[in-house]
Amino acid sequence: MKYKRILLKLSGESLQGGQKYGLSPEMLQSYAEQIKAAAATGVQIGIVIGGGNIFRGLTVVEYGSKTDVLNHPKHPYTKALIASIPQIGGTIPKGIQGQPPAFGEIFTGCSFSPRCGLCDDICTHEKPIMHSCENGHAVFCHKCLSEV
Repeated sequence: MKYKRILLKLSGESLQGGQKYGLSPEMLQSYAEQIKAAAATGVQIGIVIGGGNIFRGLTVVEYGSKTDVLNHPKHPYTKALIASIPQIGGTIPKGIQGQPPAFGEIFTGCSFSPRCGLCDDICTHEKPIMHSCENGHAVFCHKCLSEV
């Protein structure tokens, strides 16, 4: 295997497909199939949705197997993203509180701190370090050992 890890960057526009707004079920299915095929090779996959995250200097907040990250998320941002996914027959999700960072905004602490309900002083002033969890799951959060 040439690569052990890959970072997949998906633009919000590509998720719309040919639509003017919203998510295209066809595009989601296509991406899901491609991600599944890549994951089947044993490579670890990090996914960034929206190009602005890369240019804003935001970082990966959590990584691990799809099962661990989706079924046992540790980071508040991962939890918020999963909770914001609409479910067929369910209620409309409330979304993630606050506003995404402005283009060019520089963070001295955690990049999710302005939108995090667990944020305190350390979160706004110090970049979180990686905390290893079980099965290769890792999270970058000051709160992960106590509250996350």
